[in-house]
Amino acid sequence: MKLKSIIFSTAFIVAIAMSFTGCEEEPDKKDCEVKNYGKVIVKNKTGYDICVDVTEGSSDYNNEKWISPGSQATYNEIDAGTIKVWASYDGDSWSNERHDLSSCEEFTYTWYESQSSTQQESFALKRAVGNYVIGKTENMDCDFRK
Repeated sequence: MKLKSIIFSTAFIVAIAMSFTGCEEEPDKKDCEVKNYGKVIVKNKTGYDICVDVTEGSSDYNNEKWISPGSQATYNEIDAGTIKVWASYDGDSWSNERHDLSSCEEFTYTWYESQSSTQQESFALKRAVGNYVIGKTENMDCDFRK
């Protein structure tokens, strides 16, 4: 009888001790951590209107946006992973830069009139003249009309 009482008391004490240490609540995760996404901001420092886009991984989904000089386009909830930031002044010549976006990262990419560095390919924008009329539709699909 005494042995049963010792075993019961020990089990009861262990159960109480585990209830204090085993039920720690995890801190709430941010939505971007749970859904694994980030934010991309594309800025235009070229002096020309450009069409920009951000694509995820191997996706061919386009969300093209016109941005005028000195302005920016924001892409929210972009899946974390490899992305490409695109730009064009005429719809025929597209330049892109690759970036590995982390979960919850806010990545800002700035297009300059002439870019060159060890990490970025050279990119020179030219003003669209003559053959192209740029349909200015701010934050909508780019409309390159001949």
